[in-house]
Amino acid sequence: MRLFALLFLALLMSVCHAAEPRRQDLSGRMAVLIDAGRKLTLAEAADPANAARFSALPGNLNLGFTDAAVWLRFDLQRGNGDGRQWWLEVRPSALDYATLYSPDGKGGYTARTSGDSLPFSQRDIAYQYPVFKLDLPQDRKQTFYLRLSGENPMSARLIVWQPGAFAEAIGDERLLYGLLFGMHLAMVLASLWFWQATGDATYASFAGFTLFGMASIAASTGMLQQYLLPDAPSWHDPVASLVQVLGLTFGVQFVMQFVEAWRYFPRLASKFRMGLWVYCGLAAATVALGHFKWFLPLFQLVTALCALLILVLVLVLVVHGQPRARYVLAGLALLSLSGLVKILTNIGALPLNVLTENSYRICMLVFLLVMNYAISRRYQELRREKESAQFALLTAARDAEHKLENLVAQRTGDLKQAMQQVEHALVLERVVQRQQHQFLATMSHEIRTPLAVIDAAAQNLERELNAHGTSAVALTRLEKIQQAALRLSSLFNDYAGDARFEGLAHGINLQWVTLETLLRDAADAGRTLANGHVFQVDPLTRFMQVCCDPDLMRLVLRTLADNAVKYSPAGTRIVFGGEGDSGNAGNGGNEGRGAGWTIYVRDEGPGIAAEEQSRIFEQYFRGRAAAQRPGTGLGLTLGRRLTEMQGGTLTVISRPGQGSTFRIWLPRPAGAAAAASFS
Repeated sequence: MRLFALLFLALLMSVCHAAEPRRQDLSGRMAVLIDAGRKLTLAEAADPANAARFSALPGNLNLGFTDAAVWLRFDLQRGNGDGRQWWLEVRPSALDYATLYSPDGKGGYTARTSGDSLPFSQRDIAYQYPVFKLDLPQDRKQTFYLRLSGENPMSARLIVWQPGAFAEAIGDERLLYGLLFGMHLAMVLASLWFWQATGDATYASFAGFTLFGMASIAASTGMLQQYLLPDAPSWHDPVASLVQVLGLTFGVQFVMQFVEAWRYFPRLASKFRMGLWVYCGLAAATVALGHFKWFLPLFQLVTALCALLILVLVLVLVVHGQPRARYVLAGLALLSLSGLVKILTNIGALPLNVLTENSYRICMLVFLLVMNYAISRRYQELRREKESAQFALLTAARDAEHKLENLVAQRTGDLKQAMQQVEHALVLERVVQRQQHQFLATMSHEIRTPLAVIDAAAQNLERELNAHGTSAVALTRLEKIQQAALRLSSLFNDYAGDARFEGLAHGINLQWVTLETLLRDAADAGRTLANGHVFQVDPLTRFMQVCCDPDLMRLVLRTLADNAVKYSPAGTRIVFGGEGDSGNAGNGGNEGRGAGWTIYVRDEGPGIAAEEQSRIFEQYFRGRAAAQRPGTGLGLTLGRRLTEMQGGTLTVISRPGQGSTFRIWLPRPAGAAAAASFS
C-alpha cells in the first residue's frame, strides 16, 4: 500500500512537470466573451467591432454554473523546429459542447464540435477530454475561437500538445490511473476476503464503497463514457449519478457499521439504512425511466443531508470516546476539504489547475487508504479476540478434562469401594444363608423327634381307644392330630431339606403337572382344619396340565385352602378348579396378558370388605374378619410372592356376604399350546 502511494505521487509529479517545449499551457493567454443570450455567431464574435467585448483571462476559465455561452479567443504560432501538427486538449470532460473555429487559410474558419454530449465517433480524437487537431503554419500567427456551452460548471483548461508529447502524457496518465484503479481493486478484493473470512458485513460495505468510488472517478474523468458508453452520450450523466448514489449508499452504510452506530443509536441506524436503500432504488428507477433531470436536485439535497448527519454522528461518537470514529473523522475532513475546493473552483474562487481539478480524487484515495488501514486494524483486533477466545476455550477444555479425569478417578474409586462392599455383603449373605440353613436343619431335626413321639403316641392311643370302644368324635379328633403331625413332618421333609435349598439357589423348577393332583393335595391339607366343610375338586382338572413349580404351587394352594377353612362357617362348601385361557376377553379378565391358566379356590364365607381387598396381600395386614382367629398376616403375602416368582399373579374377587374367590393366573410357556390342551 505504501509503495502504491509513492508511485502515485511520483507519477503525479511527473505529469505536473511535463516537458514545456512540447506542450503549451494557454493559461493567462486567452480572452473571454460572455454570450448571455447564446445567440452570438462566429462572424459577430470575430468582428473587429466586438473585439473590445473580449476581456483578458488572468488564468484558466472558471465561471462556475452559468446559462451563458462562453467564447474564448487565443493566438497560436509554432516555433522554429516544431512540427506543423498540434493537438488542443480542453479539460475537464464535463463540458457538454465545445466548438473550435480554426482558420482555414482562405480567410474563413472551419468549425469542429466535441464535448460530453457527442458520441466519440464524431470527435477528432476518441479521448476522454475534447481534443482537436491543429495545423499551425510557421510563418504567421493564427487566431482561434472556442465556444463552450452546457449545464455543468463552466470551467476549462486549454493545453496545446505536439502529438508525440500528447501520446507520452497519455501513457503516463494511463499508468497513473492504472495504479489508482489497481489500488482500488486491491482494496476491494482484500475487503471481500476479510468479509469471507470473518463474516463481518463492514468489509462488504467498504468493498462496495471502494468499487463505486472507482467507478465515480472513471465517470468524472470521462473514461466511463469512453470505454463503456462511447456511442450513448445521453446515458453518461444518469449512469454517473447512479454510480454516485450507490457509492454514497455503501459509504454511509460502511461508516455506520464501522463506528457501530447501531450499538449507540439502534433505531436511527436502522431507519437511516432503510431510507438509504429506498433512495437508491428510487434513483435506479428514475434513471431507467429517463427522468434523471428531475432526480438531480433530490440527489444533491440527500447527499448534503447525509454528509451532515454522518459528520454529526461521528463527532458525537468521538466525544464519547469511540476509537474508530477518529479514523472516520480524519477521512471526512479530507473529503470535506476536497468538496470545499471543488465548490470554490466551480464558483471561480479558486483557479482551475492540476491540483484543484484532481483534489477530490486525491482526497478520496487518501480517505480509502486510511479506512483500509483502519479496517485492517479491525481485522487484527478480531483475530486477536478470536485467538484469545480460542485460548480461553482451550484452557476451559483442559480444565474440564482435568476435572473429568479427577471425577472419573473419584467415581472409579467409589465404584471399587462399592464393589468391595457388595462383595463383602455377598460373603456375609452366604454366611447368613449357611447359618440359616444350619439353623433350619437343626430345628427340623429337633422338631422331627417330638413329631415322631406325637405320632407314635397317637397310634398307641388309637389302638387303646378302639379296644375300649371309644366314641367316634374322639377318634376323629385323634385322626386330626395324626394328620397334622404328618403334614408338619412332610413340610420339613419337602422344604427344609438340603435338596430344596440347593434348588432354590438355582431358581424355580418349572414342570408340567396335572392340576387335579395339586388341587386334591390342597383339599387334603384343608381337611386337617375342617369342621364339617365339604371340599369339591372340579373333575375336569384331571385332564389339565399346567406348567409351574409344583412345590411352590402346593404351598400357595395349601395357604388358600387353610384360609378358606379358617374364615368360612362350618359345613360350607369349598371349591377347587381351573380353566385354560388364551388372553382374550371373556376368560376371567385376563385379556392382554397372553395365554395361560387360571386356578381358583372359592369359599362361602362372609366375604372381604371392598376397602380391605387391596390390602390383604400386604405384610402383617389382617382384616376385621380375622380379629378372633389365629394368624400372622403373612400367608397371602407369601402366596403372592411365590406366584410372582413363577411369572403369575394372585388376585381376589369378593363381595360381602357372598364369599371370596382367590384366582391364580400362570402364563403358558412359548410353544406349549399342544401340551397344555385337554387330552
